[in-house]
Amino acid sequence: MSSSPTARGSESSSRTYAIRRSGTGLPDFPKDRYDQPLAVEALLRAAAKPMAPAEVARGFKRGGKRIEARVTQSLGRLALYGRIVETDDGRYVALRAA
Repeated sequence: MSSSPTARGSESSSRTYAIRRSGTGLPDFPKDRYDQPLAVEALLRAAAKPMAPAEVARGFKRGGKRIEARVTQSLGRLALYGRIVETDDGRYVALRAA
């Protein structure tokens, strides 16, 4: 009759992020810091090519220099956890699921 609560950690490990596109065709950059790396990873997967941090930042609505620091932080986290790889020339590419 009672349901057991699920820990946030177990939920976040299986979370996926759907890119929300604005009228301009570019996705919005999330305000929630937990969703930012997921949005960056989704953008890299959709691009299917290596991208520099500045390119990733410009891939979001109202992006560019305004969000570049947060995008760079997200790229670092994703690389640390093995979700993306940094190339020799400083660009990043998302790993393909097996």
